[in-house]
Amino acid sequence: MSIVLLAFVLGLLFGSFLNVCISRLPKDESIVFPPSRCPKCLAPIKPYDNIPVLSYMLLRGRCRSCAEPISAQYPFVELLTGVLTAVFVARWWGNPGWLAVSLLAVYVLIVVSVIDFETMMINDAFSLILFALGIGGSYFNPHLDGGWAARLAASAGGAAAGAGFIWALALLGKKIYKKDAVGEGDIFLMG
Repeated sequence: MSIVLLAFVLGLLFGSFLNVCISRLPKDESIVFPPSRCPKCLAPIKPYDNIPVLSYMLLRGRCRSCAEPISAQYPFVELLTGVLTAVFVARWWGNPGWLAVSLLAVYVLIVVSVIDFETMMINDAFSLILFALGIGGSYFNPHLDGGWAARLAASAGGAAAGAGFIWALALLGKKIYKKDAVGEGDIFLMG
């Protein structure tokens, strides 16, 4: 099996876990316990019904226990994560440090995006994780030059520029629309 195909399959599994995070983190629920369950009837999901994408298709998008529809978000997130994992592995296999940092950032961004889409809220903890990945991973970043200090400065400068741009956009939006046009979470996330 090629490394890219293996990465895709592992990405599907990571996507299944990301769905758990997306479902439970906004409710301050544990992402470990209890095991996967139907969001409607709370019946535990059997291992053979928890195979990414395939189980959704075989169950025709319905819970085996209560027959209620299961959101298409679940296979979408699994497929997106599988594809992105395969693409990043294909591109960055020769730079394992940057591959790890990039994949972690992609996974956090998937979770943040879906939660933000559903709740219109971005928890600052996600932005802090991404900030730490960006600063800490700057040493591995193939797009930056120089030693550790130069790379760290470039990464911090990029974070400041990103946050500053969105902050300026928020000020402009408030002036034009007379209300908040951009949330604080967006400013932190862009940083």
